[in-house]
Amino acid sequence: MNIGSLFERSALFWSERTALKDERKSLTYSQLDERSNRVVNTLASLGIEQGQRVAVLAWNRVEIVEVEIALYKGGFVRVPINARLSPEETVHVCNDSQANLLIVDPEHLNAGMLALSKCPTLSQLLVMGEGIEECSYEDALRNAAMRMH
Repeated sequence: MNIGSLFERSALFWSERTALKDERKSLTYSQLDERSNRVVNTLASLGIEQGQRVAVLAWNRVEIVEVEIALYKGGFVRVPINARLSPEETVHVCNDSQANLLIVDPEHLNAGMLALSKCPTLSQLLVMGEGIEECSYEDALRNAAMRMH
């Protein structure tokens, strides 16, 4: 049993209760469970395998928790990056951790693009929110299965 399976159990018991809320949106336990499953499937479709590192650089928002739960469910390694770090420090963290994927919020897109260009192990960049066509977190989730494979 891990944190991911504990969360799945919570989602069964409290499916319609509010699990998360920020100034942009609110999710029930059921919705959070579904979205975290979609994150797992998105990462798998991008070629990220169990044990590989996924870096996250964002200010506090609902999507951070979705990703965190997904990383536990999928057996990925979480690399949290302090949102106050400079783009150059972000590059250092990604290189030092040998991160395979970087997920950023729109405010950290420039740091993410710099890291993608300077970190040989980074294969992908996903941007939380809407409006970023080629690397949109939301588009990737919409196209992913809602159940884990």
